[in-house]
Order: sequence, then structure tokens, then C-alpha cells
Amino acid sequence: MLYKEYKPHESLEEHIKCFWVLEKEYDSANRCELVYPDSYFELIFNYGKMYKLLRPEGLQPLSTVFLIGLLQKPLPLYCDGLAIVVSARFYPWGAHTFFPMHVKSGIDKASAIDFPHNRIIHTLQKSVEQSNYDTAVEQLQNGFLEFSLETMYDRQLVRDASEYLFQKKGQCRIEEVAEMCHRSLRQVQRSFNQEYGLTMKSMAQNFRFDEIKKHLTKNPDSDLTEVAYEFGFFDQAHFTKEFKRFAGKTPTDFCKEIKTIQEHWDQNVVFLQ
Repeated sequence: MLYKEYKPHESLEEHIKCFWVLEKEYDSANRCELVYPDSYFELIFNYGKMYKLLRPEGLQPLSTVFLIGLLQKPLPLYCDGLAIVVSARFYPWGAHTFFPMHVKSGIDKASAIDFPHNRIIHTLQKSVEQSNYDTAVEQLQNGFLEFSLETMYDRQLVRDASEYLFQKKGQCRIEEVAEMCHRSLRQVQRSFNQEYGLTMKSMAQNFRFDEIKKHLTKNPDSDLTEVAYEFGFFDQAHFTKEFKRFAGKTPTDFCKEIKTIQEHWDQNVVFLQ
């Protein structure tokens, strides 16, 4: 497996956390990539075997380009064979700047997206076919730089509020966010609902879960009662309930899984960043 991250150009740093590339072989014993909720949107360009979503009618392939929105629960992706991915990992306000129509409708989904500059899809494919991943990332970045000059607009209120929530790791009162923005609570809440399809409280919970997940991934032997209080929960029962809603498993089971991964360490958890 190959996985590599790239720092974005300084003019994109406020929107994009990183670019990354992946080569990963999936087989019958390892078909599922479980994507956990976190603080980011993932724009995926896949030039290998297609990822698939499980729908009522069966496994349905995703398109070459798709966007993974903010998740409130784990999202399983299935693949048979070699996936070859070039991707951009967006902050929520960054995804909203570039793909406003997809942010609100993309909650808990991996969905096809019409990339504004379709020619970049074919340009990237040529570089990927030659295994020139550094070049592919540079081409994708240049596409966003060009795109930003043409289409970027200011949604300052929503951006400031979501950045503040992110910096606070979801641990602040929503009234505090409104005060920081010098707007009424009702105005900020309405803007969030209109632009993200989520309340501020829901986004704050995403950010907090992401921090908890990072903490437990690094420290799976942590005392979970102490973790609950550290991240602002009044009791462990509330902590366990919210964690299970996001992860589909209890904190105890998650920590056991992380310890198993550490013991065998084959680096299969790619999207757990």
C-alpha cells in the first residue's frame, strides 16, 4: 500500500488541509474501507477499481470523482482490486467555498460531483497512469488555484463561525460563537442551516468526536471516564451514547480495535486522519 500526504499551496491552506494519494489493493478478505466521521470533506479522484456503496438494490459503483461529506456515522466503501486515488481534504468552510451546492446535500454521503474543470480529470489520469503522483497533485492544486480566482466568494459569517468551532474542537457554547461573530444567535444558526444543512451544535459534535477519535487512536489505554470529562461530557453514559452514534461502536470496542491494529499494524485505516 502507498499513502502520501502533500501540504497545500499557502493560498489554499485556509481551505484545504492537505492533498493525498493512495494505492491500495482490496481482495475478498478485505473489501471494505470503513470511513469514520471526522472534521473534513474528502474530494476523491479514483483511477483504479471503483469504490462502491451498498444500496437496497445491491453494491453500486461510485463515479471517478466523488465527495465524502461530513459524516454522522461510519460510511462503508467497498472495492475489489486496486484503488488509485488522488484526493483533496477540505475543511468544511473550504468545501463550502468551492462546492456550496454539494455541502448541504452531502451529509452522511459519498456522492458524485461535477468537477468545475472537467479537463483536470483527464489530465490527472495521464499522470496517474505513469505513476507521477507528485505531478498529479500539483495539477490538481493548480486547478483549485485557477478555480478560486474565478469563483471564490465571501461567506464570512459562516466561515468565521465554523472556523471558530473547529479551533475550539467543538467545545464551546453556540452563544459564544454568535458573540464572536457579533451577530445574533438566531442569525448565525439560520446561516448554518442554510449553508451546511447542519446546526452549529451538530457540527461542534463532529469536531469534538474527531478530537476524541484522535486521542483514543493515539492512547487506546486511556481511562474512558477521564476522557469523557476532558471532552466536556457530564457523565460516561452520555459520552458512550454520542460516541456510538458516530462510530457505530462503543469507546471500549473502538479502543480494542485500535489496539488490535497496532499489534498487527498493516496501516489499513487510510481515512482515519
